[in-house]
Amino acid sequence: MAFRNVDMAFLCVTVLAVVHCCCGQRMDNEERDIRGILSGADDFRGYLVELAKIVTGTGMLKEKTSLKVVKRSQDNMDSTMLWVKVKMEELLEEKQRAVKKLKAAAEKAMKSYGPYKEFIDFKDVNYFNAKKVVIEKDISTMDNQSRQEITKTINYLPTKPTWSFKPPMMRPLLNSNVSSIHVPTNIYDKSMKILNGVQWTSNLTSQFVANTVEDNTLTWQYFCSSDGFF
Repeated sequence: MAFRNVDMAFLCVTVLAVVHCCCGQRMDNEERDIRGILSGADDFRGYLVELAKIVTGTGMLKEKTSLKVVKRSQDNMDSTMLWVKVKMEELLEEKQRAVKKLKAAAEKAMKSYGPYKEFIDFKDVNYFNAKKVVIEKDISTMDNQSRQEITKTINYLPTKPTWSFKPPMMRPLLNSNVSSIHVPTNIYDKSMKILNGVQWTSNLTSQFVANTVEDNTLTWQYFCSSDGFF
């Protein structure tokens, strides 16, 4: 919205400038009427320019950083764009390697698991349900007795700040050793398909960890199943 406001402000300034020029040519014939219009147009134009400065923060940037305009030749621009292209390709290639390794790990795990079992007792399948997980942040305001009771359950997941490549205040609280599983509310989470899928995908956590060790700039990693969970 800010950019739209700036564009509109500069558009209005341009239009008013044209009106100023056009009206100026008719000053001889309609000087009395036009003088008031031009004065109002100048005031309004000044208001819009100041508004544009506030929205874009241009004045603050000039004050804080002594902003200067740097002119670049076409040759410099071409080399800069080429450098950006190469860096983006390198970045994407690193992420693609992680996805390919996860794909290979999933294929291997599913093949090793074999055909889906016809019956599985859901009590034998333990996993962290993403909709029911409780972390330290959620229980920080509880009394000690309540905290102790909750931390004894499977729903409690200890976490710590991660993503060291971000500033300390922006590091999310995560557990880098386990994975949680999300089953949409319109899918029965104790169906045989889901329970089988949960079991064979449990081996993917080790690949998530390995990917993070290899590339510590990875953030979220997912595996999505056609059975309806991830």
